[in-house]
Amino acid sequence: MPAYLEMQDVIRAEIEVLRNEADAAVRAYFSFKTMREMISADEELHWLLNRNGYFWTSVLSGFQCVFFLSMRKFFDTDTRSHGFNKLIALCENHITVFSKESLARRRKHDFENPADLKAYALKAFVPEKGYFADFKLSVSQELDRAHFRKVFLTIADKVIAHNEVVKEPKDPKVDDVFTNVNTADLEAILLLMQRIATGFRSLWTNGHELDLSVMKLPLQDLVVRDVRSALSKLKREQ
Repeated sequence: MPAYLEMQDVIRAEIEVLRNEADAAVRAYFSFKTMREMISADEELHWLLNRNGYFWTSVLSGFQCVFFLSMRKFFDTDTRSHGFNKLIALCENHITVFSKESLARRRKHDFENPADLKAYALKAFVPEKGYFADFKLSVSQELDRAHFRKVFLTIADKVIAHNEVVKEPKDPKVDDVFTNVNTADLEAILLLMQRIATGFRSLWTNGHELDLSVMKLPLQDLVVRDVRSALSKLKREQ
């Protein structure tokens, strides 16, 4: 098998890893947020869930863990681990995978007319050497603005992944770390993860330039809708 085909498979797999981690983080965070909002606004629902409190406490704790660990894995700086930094290194070192010719080979089965395929590929964006390094820098600047390393990475490492020893025992209820951070920063990181994952998939599939300016992506609304629907149905059936 030609080397470029093997590398195409590797890069495509890494893009899917990013998409899965971003989706998992979005689902977990907005499930958690929506549940807490509904519980706070509805005393009857709050009472109902408290009837099985250990279960729902575990669900909320699980959402927290999934969000922070998915975020942590997504931006892992160790390029041996699957994540953004590994994908950037692969793309920068194998940039010809994003040539017009490579895109045409990937999309050839989607066009009956070879002339249409050629015209499509000619319009594709082709990254030059240094493009992915520059994109990585832009992402780093966005993370700094959202206090990723100072706040969220610290929580992921010291609270979620490895609990630090404390002198005083903590209340055994769910330690709601989400309420102790800036929600706007947290949601900015989530959106950034989705922009990156969606952007790489679009670059790979369609030859579109990476874009960090997308204002909103649909998964958030779908998650909120499903959580509201599930809890409302649970309340009606009691």
